[in-house]
Amino acid sequence: MSRLRRASELDPADLATIQNVLASDPATWELLEGAALRPDEAQHLMAEAPPGVTPDRKWLWVSEGIVMEMIEGYPDAETWYLGLIFVAPRVRGMGIGTQLLRWLEHTVKQRGGTKLRLAVVVANTGAG
Repeated sequence: MSRLRRASELDPADLATIQNVLASDPATWELLEGAALRPDEAQHLMAEAPPGVTPDRKWLWVSEGIVMEMIEGYPDAETWYLGLIFVAPRVRGMGIGTQLLRWLEHTVKQRGGTKLRLAVVVANTGAG
């Protein structure tokens, strides 16, 4: 599966893919989250959302090498919040993240969004 889907549409195979992508670089996960990767991290990622955000507004892009998590209409109706983009080491440096961000910009516009908000971890110097 390589497409944008609501978190509520994900199945157990998708959760396994998410867990595998995150587990491909536990050091980066710990840098981003400040804690070690849990064995059920994918389930936690699916369940977590800002207060007042319903599950139908949480979207994910999941593939064998990428996990991207977004919240539609947060913190306001016109903004999409990009909370996570995690690229597995084996596909880093190929421009995939850049291509995905361009695609996301287009998708947000198609869905009526006018702003994209990005969470940044300053210590994650490899994301530049």
